Amino acid sequence: MTDQDTAAGVSVAEAAQALGVGEKTIRRRIQRGELSAVRVERPQGHEWRVMLDPVTTRTNGHANGAVQRDDQMADQVDRDRGESPDQVTAALRLAETLAAQLAHERGQATAQLAERDRRIAELEHERFQLAGQLGFFQAQLETAREQIKLLEMPKPGPEGIPAPAPRRSWWQVWRWEKS
Repeated sequence: MTDQDTAAGVSVAEAAQALGVGEKTIRRRIQRGELSAVRVERPQGHEWRVMLDPVTTRTNGHANGAVQRDDQMADQVDRDRGESPDQVTAALRLAETLAAQLAHERGQATAQLAERDRRIAELEHERFQLAGQLGFFQAQLETAREQIKLLEMPKPGPEGIPAPAPRRSWWQVWRWEKS
């Protein structure tokens, strides 16, 4: 592309090739006013001549910036589905909105998981403390049971053997009541 071509403008196809985008994207940019272009009458009909800024194009023939990426995506969708630019733009905005909402919900889920993990750690610590207290109380209970057994045990006789309780016949119950 020479300086004379740039001054007189280039065709839509040449502009698309220079910027690394599709012809529909060039036409869309002209319509939105992002690119300056002149409509030139020819014997075969009219033709758009696009005025390219040398700063906009790079040596490898691709445009720089997010507009190119969005326009390339829009071109691909246009080719695949035959949708209008407004529909593509609306779909891209919806996708961006959904991505932002997903990121927000992911952040909330991460916060909830962190809170859940903190609560689990807290409950584990509490369970550990309660298990220690339970062991302590079980040991105290066993000690109290041994003390009760010692208190209930009959006193040993003169030889160190406990004296047996006197046995009476069942029919002598009336004597027990009198004595």
